[in-house]
Amino acid sequence: MINLEVKKIAEELIGMPLAEFKSNQSTIKNHGKNNRLYHVVANDNSEYALKSYSQDNYHENSRLEVEFDSLNLLNQFEVFNVPKPIAKNMRENCGIYSWINGNKVSFITNNEIDQSIEFICNLYNLPRDKNFLGFNNAKEACFSADTIVRQIISRYNRLTVQSPFNVLLSNFLRDEFEPLISPLINKVTNEYLKSGLNFDENILDKNKILSPSDFG
Repeated sequence: MINLEVKKIAEELIGMPLAEFKSNQSTIKNHGKNNRLYHVVANDNSEYALKSYSQDNYHENSRLEVEFDSLNLLNQFEVFNVPKPIAKNMRENCGIYSWINGNKVSFITNNEIDQSIEFICNLYNLPRDKNFLGFNNAKEACFSADTIVRQIISRYNRLTVQSPFNVLLSNFLRDEFEPLISPLINKVTNEYLKSGLNFDENILDKNKILSPSDFG
């Protein structure tokens, strides 16, 4: 998506012209395979984050909707420092949010770990009410031990395809991952049996919580 298209979408979602939007001044704060995040400034000097999701994946429309609705819900509580959703354009897969200043974490310390744990604990302690029942599952959500194992094996198989082209990856898979994976799966399976739990059974809806998907 070119800058002129981004500018037009941002102005439509904010409801006013931007103060400036030039290719050498618009700052892409973060971007990845699935989205691009822009820092935009409106005529009244208010700052916003414009998030543009990729157009070539049918999951992206759902990701925009889930993220927008999730942030709307979390903003009802005072324990979360998260952006406030402003408006969304489902046709263009774009959402506009309040801007929160911050820096990319390049070195993880106990402080970052403590903040992450606090965030997850706050999610866990949210009331389990009807507001949560309408949420779609994350793209790779796992609700049973069997699903988790299948996902790990699937990712492992994808990595093994690439391992002949990467010595470090090949060594890691052969020397560290492969000796551990089977014993660990067997151990988990046995623990499930001892506890009288079904390895293949999904957890009940009442036990599900919001989780920070893609929290890597």
